[in-house]
Amino acid sequence: MESKVSQNGDISIEEMIEKLRKDYQEEISVAQENKQQLQTMGERLARASQDSKAAEIQHKLTKVSERWQHLLDLIAARVKKLRETLVAVQQLDKNMSSLRSWLSNIETELSRPIVYETCNKLEIQRKLNQQQ
Repeated sequence: MESKVSQNGDISIEEMIEKLRKDYQEEISVAQENKQQLQTMGERLARASQDSKAAEIQHKLTKVSERWQHLLDLIAARVKKLRETLVAVQQLDKNMSSLRSWLSNIETELSRPIVYETCNKLEIQRKLNQQQ
């Protein structure tokens, strides 16, 4: 499950967020029930076992809980990162649109012919500065 969550794949950010939110969440819900049963059975087994075996069982149950929490943290971090990336992409699209509009205006302005009121060096220099 960790590798599924960590992979980028060839799907869009929105699809990956949806997949994490729905598909993987369903799998985790099923696995949560299995984990809970394992935890309950392990605790019963630990109570019925000798001290050395009980400690080993408790250690393994702790490891399972730690891995489970790591998985949940990984999913939360992945969703957060994907959402941040989505916001950044949307902001980039907005900025690119603004730049295209600005560039279009500049190109329109620069495509107009230069009209000199008088033909002297000062007027030519002023028009060149204006163009730059």
